[in-house]
Amino acid sequence: MRTFIKLLKTELKLNIRNMNMVIFAIIMPIAVLVVLGFIYQAKPAFIGSWLLAMVSTLSIGMMVGGIAKNEKMASVIASTLYFPMLIFFGATLSFEVMPGVMHKLDSLFPLTQGIQLMKATSLGSR
Repeated sequence: MRTFIKLLKTELKLNIRNMNMVIFAIIMPIAVLVVLGFIYQAKPAFIGSWLLAMVSTLSIGMMVGGIAKNEKMASVIASTLYFPMLIFFGATLSFEVMPGVMHKLDSLFPLTQGIQLMKATSLGSR
């Protein structure tokens, strides 16, 4: 347990020293939540769906970091997973106009599910 706490402290010091982690993983999501709260009058369903989409997408990065042997391999795996997801997740190209085969493929990505959930909560549909 001591080793874990020492490692955790070291990692936190390194992450705070590199402000990218603090800005993009802590401050930016909080700022987005505040803005979304003002826009949607604090609809808990929309904010919850946004948080769920963000956490599920970030968990892919954690998985890639856990299975990759080095940084180069992690970069290749992350690019292979993220770029198709960013193109076909339903906001860049509308999910409704894609062919049936793409519906099945896109349903595997967590960002697709998050966007569909956010669309449903913001439009009031089920």
